[in-house]
Amino acid sequence: MKFSGRGSQERARSPRGRSGGGSRAALAVLVSLALVCLGCGVGAAISSRFVPVALQAPRPADRAPVSIEEFSDAHAVKVHFDVTPDMPIGWKGGGTVTGLRVGRGDDLVSGQSPLSIDGVPVLALHTAIPFYRSMSLGVRGDDVSALRDELATLGLPVGPGDRALFDQTLKSALQTLQEKAGAPRDGVIDPDRVIWLPGEHNLLRVWNPRMGQDIGPDLGASQGSIQAMSVARAPESLADGSHVIEVFGKKGAVDKELKTTQAAFLRDLASTKEYADLAGSPDALEAGVDAELKLDHPVRAFKIPVGAVFGRNGQKACVQAGGKARPITILGSKGGFVMVSSDQTFDSVDLNQAITARTCGIRP
Repeated sequence: MKFSGRGSQERARSPRGRSGGGSRAALAVLVSLALVCLGCGVGAAISSRFVPVALQAPRPADRAPVSIEEFSDAHAVKVHFDVTPDMPIGWKGGGTVTGLRVGRGDDLVSGQSPLSIDGVPVLALHTAIPFYRSMSLGVRGDDVSALRDELATLGLPVGPGDRALFDQTLKSALQTLQEKAGAPRDGVIDPDRVIWLPGEHNLLRVWNPRMGQDIGPDLGASQGSIQAMSVARAPESLADGSHVIEVFGKKGAVDKELKTTQAAFLRDLASTKEYADLAGSPDALEAGVDAELKLDHPVRAFKIPVGAVFGRNGQKACVQAGGKARPITILGSKGGFVMVSSDQTFDSVDLNQAITARTCGIRP
């Protein structure tokens, strides 16, 4: 009976023992999980403080260096030409060609002798009024005035007398030119012994005389001259200052309207092979020709990021350097940067959140 009683008592206590052990085990698991989570959190917090620089998110730059460069304000543009039509070259004379000093493609200049007829050099001369009569001592008229003007243009002394009168001073000047050209020194203009030219410079597109052949009134034709050249469309921004334009390897000045009428420059252009190839194609000339427009004299400029500029008013604007706002003048742009001038010198500028100023007191 006692044996049975102890067994029953032990069996009665055993469930409570198992239940207590299970609770302690569950508690241990919870504590372990909590410690694991705590450790992960602490580890993450610690590790975040030691992320390699290469893996960290980039911070916005608050300052940028400033460089100094020569700025030429170069722009690729198209140019159009104002061209006169081809002009015939003729005279009232004729005879056998015994000497040739020019050919097709040459520039026949007023005051030269381009050929000899029957052994005699022939003078070629440009005047505002074509030769239609003989002019000699004592003759008066508008054609005499035109002759006087041309001789003066060629640097010959024609005197301050009556412009419309063929006087001794005009005759002497003409004799000097004739002698220089190798023509007879008679001081007389005779339409059948003098070739009238349509311009000071005449690029010979057609030239008919051939050695040993008889030649009549039709000597050839000069290529239409370029009277002016202009930029088809002005760049959106253009730095202050005189600009030049380069076309076909030739360079010349342009005015404020980006146009040029400089005779020497236009003659140089007309004499190039590139222009000669285009001159026969009106459509090509109408389409325009590639050119480069730039400052005649490059200027010293600061090169700064676009993001450093604020408070813009026309070409005036502001930058902030070392916490101080400074006025600048915008000259142009270059590859994502702004080229500026300033009376002050700075080697860096503030960016983004570092810019605290709103203006620098500029006026238009």
